[in-house]
Amino acid sequence: MNARNANLTSASVDLLAKILSEQGISASEIVENGRIEVDEPEKVRLHFGNRYFYAFDFRVSSEVNKCAFEELIGTIKTISGVNPSGEQYEMHGYIADAETPDEDYIGWYLTRLP
Repeated sequence: MNARNANLTSASVDLLAKILSEQGISASEIVENGRIEVDEPEKVRLHFGNRYFYAFDFRVSSEVNKCAFEELIGTIKTISGVNPSGEQYEMHGYIADAETPDEDYIGWYLTRLP
């Protein structure tokens, strides 16, 4: 997977693999069979099977920040399930750097298609 923000894409693949590891899915399988559908410096969207993984790098743009991300999550939770054939919210979270654990720098969420 070639990406504009290689660190964000790599972190996304690793985290998605951890989430899906209970189903026996590895990071290499995600790289082989998944695809990047949104590839911008501040965000990526990975599509793998019936799942979409979204990640936002708060360090790249002042428009993409934790407050805006939390508003987005609220909206996603509200509209999830309204359309039975649309994306369903599963979970979200944050990634922090080991050197600055109190400063989240990536926000992510996972959805599933029925």
